[in-house]
Amino acid sequence: MKNKFKGVAAFGVVCFFSATMCHATLIDIGGGMIYDDELDVTWMQDASYSFTSEGILRRTWDDASQWVGELEYYDSVRDQVVDDWRLPTTINDPTSVGWDTTGMSSELAYMYFVNLGFAPNYSGDPTSPNPISNNYKSNLE
Repeated sequence: MKNKFKGVAAFGVVCFFSATMCHATLIDIGGGMIYDDELDVTWMQDASYSFTSEGILRRTWDDASQWVGELEYYDSVRDQVVDDWRLPTTINDPTSVGWDTTGMSSELAYMYFVNLGFAPNYSGDPTSPNPISNNYKSNLE
């Protein structure tokens, strides 16, 4: 049974957070999905689902858009297939130039800076961002 579900598949955002997280805007609705009541979107809890499901770590924007447009994810809690996914917005406000620590320029910035509480990293190394947040719990810890 397929069911339409408003959702956002997040790529490159680590959505692991501790049980003590106090942000009311992120709600674990089960089935591997996290609902954000501020943005009114549902995120995949597994931010690396492309790798988990198909072993593909990186995709171009066009390939990721096509992949997520065809994505069918089984929600075991509600026993339904979710097939209404899209990529998150990354730049809504062109003046932010993609770097907005208030989190108001896009869905991805809001998740990173507001929900997860990451601090900006000025390391200049995009392969090792070393996020800093009290809400962040690495799966390696």
